[in-house]
Amino acid sequence: MIIGSVKMAKKKNNNLGYIFGSVVIFVMILLSLNFISARSCTYSYECSNGGDPWAVTSTTAKYQKCENGVCVEKTMNIECKQDSDCRDKYGGGVCDLALVNFGNCVNIPSAECGDGTCQPSETKSGCPQDCDIDWKIRQINNQNSSTNTLLIIGAIIIGFIALAIILKKKK
Repeated sequence: MIIGSVKMAKKKNNNLGYIFGSVVIFVMILLSLNFISARSCTYSYECSNGGDPWAVTSTTAKYQKCENGVCVEKTMNIECKQDSDCRDKYGGGVCDLALVNFGNCVNIPSAECGDGTCQPSETKSGCPQDCDIDWKIRQINNQNSSTNTLLIIGAIIIGFIALAIILKKKK
């Protein structure tokens, strides 16, 4: 006995969920490979490398800057990536990688022994006044001992004067 036949409704093929999931995965892959920079920020130091530049080649560097709440990658021209670039271009100098002068060749000041600064070309044995900390400490100690000697002599003289005044009053 057949009570009735049930006709199964054909399930519609819905690819929308599959497509959406694929797009999300694709975007996540691009983000992880830095093809899309969508890092949110308030200040540039929140971006890659703290917003500081990094040398890519001997003539270009990159940095990220916070613009409209998003870290944006920028490119800048530089003179050097390392000291040898400066020697090749100018025959000397060093590559300054400090933030204010990043990627520029600078000259090292000529060393003058006795100027109070130990320059790269000065040595402890060649210029102890600038480079030998022990020498500097001895000089300070010598000055202090001279000062101490003068203080002791002054105290003795004042003591004799005070003694003479006291003895004179007793008479």
